[in-house]
Amino acid sequence: MNPTHSFGSNFSGLRRNRLALAAFVALAMSLVHNLDHIVNQQDGVWPPVGFAGASAYIATGGTLWLAIRDEPLAPLAGFVTGLATAIGFAVIHLAPDWGALSDSYSGATENWLSYVVVYLSIAAGLFLAAVAAAELFGRRDRAAGAGVAPR
Repeated sequence: MNPTHSFGSNFSGLRRNRLALAAFVALAMSLVHNLDHIVNQQDGVWPPVGFAGASAYIATGGTLWLAIRDEPLAPLAGFVTGLATAIGFAVIHLAPDWGALSDSYSGATENWLSYVVVYLSIAAGLFLAAVAAAELFGRRDRAAGAGVAPR
């Protein structure tokens, strides 16, 4: 973390911070997905599925906050959050109905836009995980080249 910068100046540098940008995209896609639930699925969301979604919001928002502040745990948080979010979307919406954590689109009446949003949400999670992994390995490679331990 660089204590000389305020939150505002770090936030204005979002374009330069790939991890923060990837977390922002993942968070935005989760919001779009929830909007799709509101517009297309008047039945609501089963509580365990809602809890999983809320957990993803908290984790993605936390990752964004860590990335904006340039915290050392940001890449690890981004990798875990991105991968978990992508797997969660796939398991909850694309797998056949399998239990309490399922809101399967198979055999349901969701429209094509719902599918597009789910696939883009999965892609956003994978993008976050990929950017985070690149930063994790990049830090390790830079530290090894400099002869210091990664932060």
